[in-house]
Amino acid sequence: MKYFFVSSFVIALSIQGCKKGTDTGQLPPNDSLTVHFATFGIESEGGNPNYWKNGTKIILPTTGNGGDVFAISASTKLAAGRVYQGLGWHRYSPCYWSGSNRTDLPLLDPRGNGWLTAIDYDGGDIFAAGNATDSLEFFGNSGWRNLPCYWHNGEITALELLNGFGNGMAYAVAKAATDVYIAGESFADNGYNEPCVWSLGTTTSDFVPDQLSSFGYGGSINDIYLTNSDRYFAGYIFNTDGESVACYWHLGSRVDLSGQDGQAKAICLKGLVACVAGKARGVSSLVPCMWVNGVKTDLPDLGYGSEVLSIQTSASGDIYVGGWVSSNGTNTHPCYWKNGELFYNSSINCIPTAFQITF
Repeated sequence: MKYFFVSSFVIALSIQGCKKGTDTGQLPPNDSLTVHFATFGIESEGGNPNYWKNGTKIILPTTGNGGDVFAISASTKLAAGRVYQGLGWHRYSPCYWSGSNRTDLPLLDPRGNGWLTAIDYDGGDIFAAGNATDSLEFFGNSGWRNLPCYWHNGEITALELLNGFGNGMAYAVAKAATDVYIAGESFADNGYNEPCVWSLGTTTSDFVPDQLSSFGYGGSINDIYLTNSDRYFAGYIFNTDGESVACYWHLGSRVDLSGQDGQAKAICLKGLVACVAGKARGVSSLVPCMWVNGVKTDLPDLGYGSEVLSIQTSASGDIYVGGWVSSNGTNTHPCYWKNGELFYNSSINCIPTAFQITF
């Protein structure tokens, strides 16, 4: 996707000295970069979600009942999410938008629901991951369950669960060379939803589920970072006290990150150094933060809440964390942190659900 070699000491100093953000009136203010983000459905615009590029808004068409975006692929201007099929927001189906054109995708069961959480593009092919409900018959009882799913050029595939039963969720998809990876969580033999990766390569005809290491009390994966020869997965696990621990996995090993109640939302590399963005507990609440080579640094906000959605690095080594901040507890604004310094645009009042920067 989803998805540094800069001195962590220098970065920590620059962030510690930054107490307030800069209201730029636009994003980006001066940098030679392009900011992309998308939103939930906007009530004042008929429930339609928005896609923004450097302050220019595209209202994404729906079925007339609204919709939401949960992921974007900025390099190709793709947005992925769902549209509602009726009043009450009880029925919804997966779709993606290319510019202002919407493509609806199939469900596992036409009576069920589905939505996309991730999208990627490679060589003319569109790869998407998400979830769909499936009807279940078990010992004479019937019901519904959520299954992680994969869509390749519009065709849906339900992903196998770790123990073949229960529920699962897919949150990330990425392709490098001939391999496709999907990550999320799956119900496992221990009775918990455990972090899981599904992979498809040239030697396998079906996605194979792989449970990643945890404390045995559950966890999940939020993001994937791939190169042609390497792969990283970022997320969280639960410890014996029920607290979440931010972490990432690389080459079969897990790296636990500091901070109470932590969760890793996004990951990228600069050189061989892992850079992770997420949240962890501050003095009284969860605060945005990033870990560079394992060193945690809190990111400033405006004191009324914030969220981290992405992390990327430029060719010059600058670290950009994208997300949103609230200026008064009611109004929320798109933002990014450049090397820890906060920039936001108070003239736009919305809640971004996906954020990427192109350089």
